Amino acid sequence: MNSEDDGDDDLLVEVSRTARKLSHLKLNHVQVEVLRELMNGLRTMSELTFTIFHSRYTDDGYETHHSRVLRAVKSLERRGFVSKKKIFGRDKPYGLTPHGVACIASIAPQMQEPRVFTRSDSALFFLTALVGVVAWRTLHPLWANAFTFLLGMTVLRTAIITRRIA
Repeated sequence: MNSEDDGDDDLLVEVSRTARKLSHLKLNHVQVEVLRELMNGLRTMSELTFTIFHSRYTDDGYETHHSRVLRAVKSLERRGFVSKKKIFGRDKPYGLTPHGVACIASIAPQMQEPRVFTRSDSALFFLTALVGVVAWRTLHPLWANAFTFLLGMTVLRTAIITRRIA
């Protein structure tokens, strides 16, 4: 076999891995298009509807297309991929979250799929609850100080996790 066939086999394996990772994200066609558009910057619902379906507000099928885009965006928002970037105003643009960018980047063969909670986060949350119960039951200042310290770490870690998906 020549080296050209080996290159084709490597490319086929890489494409296969990428397709498998993409299927694990479980995205429908409209969701993929929404993510593709949001990779280019912030977009409002109207802009997404026009770009994906080429449908304007005055067109007959606009409401149908708009509701499909709305469902796709809300689904992506629940999964932490996108979020509203402005709270006030009439047109609220949507954009990718850092978690969404990491999930999209994980499609590349060498990247791992990101997780919102790590094992160390779970261990910290459990340990905080456990030390809190012990501190409450014993009423000893050492346990109370340990609980206060762990609670501070838990609040900080929760803020970091929330920022990642907001």
